[in-house]
Amino acid sequence: MDLLEELKMISPNGYSLKSNNQGYAKFELESNFGINTIGLGDILNGNFIGLKARISFFPIEEILRPAFATDKDTNYSVTLTTDQHGFIFNKAIGVGVYEHLPLELNSPVALETMRSLILRFIEQDALPFFEYWKDIRCFLPFIETSDIRNVVNNVFAGDALKKKMVIWKLCNHPQFEKLASERLAIYEQAISDNPNDAQLKKESKAFQSFVKQLQRTEPLYEWDPAYLFPK
Repeated sequence: MDLLEELKMISPNGYSLKSNNQGYAKFELESNFGINTIGLGDILNGNFIGLKARISFFPIEEILRPAFATDKDTNYSVTLTTDQHGFIFNKAIGVGVYEHLPLELNSPVALETMRSLILRFIEQDALPFFEYWKDIRCFLPFIETSDIRNVVNNVFAGDALKKKMVIWKLCNHPQFEKLASERLAIYEQAISDNPNDAQLKKESKAFQSFVKQLQRTEPLYEWDPAYLFPK
């Protein structure tokens, strides 16, 4: 049995196994709200180096990277990973799994170990992660802080401010316009202090366009203060 067939046998229920010609493989499940992915790295090259789960929410990622609506490439459009989940809940990820990697897949024993490690990660980390983050409203308790550094360091892997603003807008958060105005004012002050900085002006213009896009976007939900309580 080849490695692809081995992986298909342990794919979670409902997930499809996808691979490319560079040897990368992943389990993926697409729903109405987004795509759940369990990345296996370039495991098909014979080395099991690592694995990680991630979620890409359509409503968020299609605003940040419009091409996601058609290419659905979760390598470039990631809302949250198991790493951030671990930071948020102060929880170790991959216990009993990561310490056994990397693993060279050069024997039947190694293949059995691979199966065992992947199944453990799926049950222990990936599926509970996907179960918790089913809805963009789940983010609201963790991004309510005004300290954007906390959001950057502990919640989102990238584009933290923009993701917070998208979620606030889609959830009709009452402080969205205030936040947008504050961030625009920061750019205005920075340009005033550095009038010859062409890169800063370019970034400011792009951010203004982003804010205008959000202001034209209709919320998905009506605001409810109950969203601020973690489930």
